[in-house]
Amino acid sequence: NFQDVMKAVTGEPVPATYFRGSKPINGVWVSPDFDIVSACVYPVGFGVGDHCLFGLNISSQSLLGASPPMIKQPPAQCLNTTT
Repeated sequence: NFQDVMKAVTGEPVPATYFRGSKPINGVWVSPDFDIVSACVYPVGFGVGDHCLFGLNISSQSLLGASPPMIKQPPAQCLNTTT
């Protein structure tokens, strides 16, 4: 059972999501298993296109688990600038 994130997190209905629209036609629905820290709806024109942009802040623990994989730093590469 997915839930509408924007309404659940902000407590307010989503505004019109299309620049010529009067009601929302886009949305974000997620599983309740994800821990959504915050959510926002950017205005039309903030991103690319003629629809609103949605932003979500999801905890890394709910995405990756209790012990996320360690990111290893790659070995340094020696660059030669002489020709």
